[in-house]
Amino acid sequence: MKRTVVLFFCLLWLFSCENATQKPIDGKTRQVIDSLSGVAQRDAKTVVDSLCQDLNRQEMPRLIDSIKQIRLQEIAEKMKTVPK
Repeated sequence: MKRTVVLFFCLLWLFSCENATQKPIDGKTRQVIDSLSGVAQRDAKTVVDSLCQDLNRQEMPRLIDSIKQIRLQEIAEKMKTVPK
């Protein structure tokens, strides 16, 4: 999935470097290009959003556990300084 997105942007970059002196694009072709690029952008956004959600779902419990461990250590250190 990630390779597809990278490949898409590489191809987009490659084809954007064409010679600008070619004949201008007519209205119908421009509309088709705009439609296709809109679809590609929505697809890419969907893929990126799902990747971010997956990463969030995988990493969040680990991050919360590590923060909890650090906080418990801080509390233990503070409890050592509190008079009994």
